[in-house]
Amino acid sequence: MVTRLALETAIELLGLIGIETEVANTGRETVSMLQNAGANYYDLVLMDLEMPDMDGHEATLAIRDQCEFDAVPIIAMTAHALAEIRERCLAEGMQDYLTKPINPELLYHTLTRWLPQAKQRSSTINTSDDNAAALDSAESSGSNASSPSSGAANAAATHVASTLAAPTPDSTTA
Repeated sequence: MVTRLALETAIELLGLIGIETEVANTGRETVSMLQNAGANYYDLVLMDLEMPDMDGHEATLAIRDQCEFDAVPIIAMTAHALAEIRERCLAEGMQDYLTKPINPELLYHTLTRWLPQAKQRSSTINTSDDNAAALDSAESSGSNASSPSSGAANAAATHVASTLAAPTPDSTTA
């Protein structure tokens, strides 16, 4: 789980580049959010691995059991920078892996890498030709989205389901 500050930071970083974020408190809630919204609503899932009720590993397996979500990238987020955890995440169907604390440059670079796939899958990611051109330009030039102003991952209708488990108000867990 993450601290309230880390959760707010992640949401703010995503908001700076025009990404709408919806937060789930458990893995089970994440699975429900995806099922209720349908396969073309969420363009990416940031999956915290340590959550109550159903952890990120179990949630990913439940999501991957439903073929309609096969094209939705899932990015693991964890404080564990161990090779075996990374390999487990990839084997379970996650596409990438980020460690906490959140490094904004690495977060933006990872989003740039995976959101173009979502753009091809879903028409909801881009509602303007300018956003599509910015994403295509960044992808072809190899530019990374290290700053919010780069526009590389700036898509007005990008929806991310974030399972950065929201702690209770008195939680100090890192």
